[in-house]
Amino acid sequence: MAQTMAREGKPHRDEAMVPLPMQPADATPLSDCLSVRTHEGITTWYCYLQPICAHAADDRQAGRRAAAQFVVLGLAQVSRMAEALGVNRKVISRAVRLYRDEGDRGFFKPPRPRPRTAIDSSQRAEAARLHAGGMSIAAVARELGIASSTLYRYFKAGAIIVEPAIRGAHQQDNRHDHEPEAEAGGTRVKSEERCEDETTADSGRTWRPVPGPDPIS
Repeated sequence: MAQTMAREGKPHRDEAMVPLPMQPADATPLSDCLSVRTHEGITTWYCYLQPICAHAADDRQAGRRAAAQFVVLGLAQVSRMAEALGVNRKVISRAVRLYRDEGDRGFFKPPRPRPRTAIDSSQRAEAARLHAGGMSIAAVARELGIASSTLYRYFKAGAIIVEPAIRGAHQQDNRHDHEPEAEAGGTRVKSEERCEDETTADSGRTWRPVPGPDPIS
């Protein structure tokens, strides 16, 4: 029979049973139909021999989004996906939950702006002036709209220095602002007390004429 088929140019039955390759030879199988391959910085996902998704190999978010999508579609298991990608199983599980809750946009949200922590030279000078004027560091931070922890760090590192001359000048100004009022008040009180004493003393005296020459003589 085999000789007859050979003579007729028909393939032998054993040769006809050889399966065709269902996945790329150098791809990592994830299931019977799904595999993944990284080459020259590009990660490509295959369904059988057909490429269905590709992204940069160092694009972590795109990779996790693809892994989560294929798990949700039932093309691979979480454990096998984590093993093939070399990550913890919890990473894939979190990605799957995120994909189910938010879809693709859950992986490509714009990054949150980080709070500005740098203080420019003008702000440092203003912070030094306010602190020299008697304001606490926390009050200065509120005045300038800066986190107090950031301002404390700048003072501690010596990036903001309050010159002794500046601090002394502010203290002297503050002292002068209060001293005239106190002196004026003290002078006024003493003057009033002295007047009262003199009036009291005068009121207790008996008036007597001053002796002088007799106008008749």
